[in-house]
Amino acid sequence: MDEKLLMEKRLGEMARRAYMRGVPVFSDFVSPEVAAAFLATRPEPKPQIWGGYAGAERCMLGFGLAEYSQIASHAFSQDSGCNEPWEFPQGNLRDVSGGAIPGEDISGGTIPGEDVSRGAIPGEDLSGKASPGEKFSKRTPCKENPPGESRFKEVFPLACISITAKNRQFGGDFGHRDVLGSLLATGLERAVLGDILLSPGRAYVFCHRRVEGHICSALERVGRAPVEVAAGWPPADMTSKAPVERQIQLASPRVDAVLAKVWNISRGQAAQLLAAQRVFVDGRICANGAKALGEGAALTLRGYGKCRLGRLAGHSRKGREIWQVEVY
Repeated sequence: MDEKLLMEKRLGEMARRAYMRGVPVFSDFVSPEVAAAFLATRPEPKPQIWGGYAGAERCMLGFGLAEYSQIASHAFSQDSGCNEPWEFPQGNLRDVSGGAIPGEDISGGTIPGEDVSRGAIPGEDLSGKASPGEKFSKRTPCKENPPGESRFKEVFPLACISITAKNRQFGGDFGHRDVLGSLLATGLERAVLGDILLSPGRAYVFCHRRVEGHICSALERVGRAPVEVAAGWPPADMTSKAPVERQIQLASPRVDAVLAKVWNISRGQAAQLLAAQRVFVDGRICANGAKALGEGAALTLRGYGKCRLGRLAGHSRKGREIWQVEVY
């Protein structure tokens, strides 16, 4: 069976498990293509999606979060007589999708959706600390959460690791492939790793919370450069950059034409990138350069960046279309 189709089936099973048990279920990180394909066929309610920051490519899917909060809020107010609104605990909710337990040896990596038999049951204490009638909202968070995010995003089993070069003089400016390769060499699988953000001498890796300790203890080098590894979130300016607004002139809003204009490449290069499956339209692989894009379409060129087609602003004197575009 195709790996992407198998992953979509696993996500569907997680959605059913969340509905039947009445508890949140989280997937491992999935690619934009898998997420888009699943959401296109998924009826309401849609899962929550979060990858650690707005605009993340690789994200986790959280099923049953809204329904669970409604059930728990009703039960909390009925049992305790408290009229204050219930809030999600900010501690460790169990990741039902992975089945991991504290101290479990994860050095061999995980398979998306593996061993879900140990998931929680309705009414089970998911945080490990709550007692009947306890106010969840007063509990101290066990992990540092990115500031300004909603309660749904805070309960995702997601962590962020800061990797800093000890000496930038000896290969301390990392590349994406260097960081990913070094992480996989410790025994992890790609499914437990999210996006990797780079800055001079430092990299930030979003990962599943169950492998956070493993990365901090096992990763000593990136390439040949010794590194220091610790839990830490990237600064806001790395995850909230405003897009650059531009105007481009096109004969028609074809994929290959937009690629060529936005990233200043030739049509031949655009065709090669399309054939190499490095182009995504709204999260799905696009191999057809003649595909017409509409207003609001998101175009990603792996290794270059992404953009979103805005509105048709008008026409030039030669009759070419003038499109607004936001480049990230």
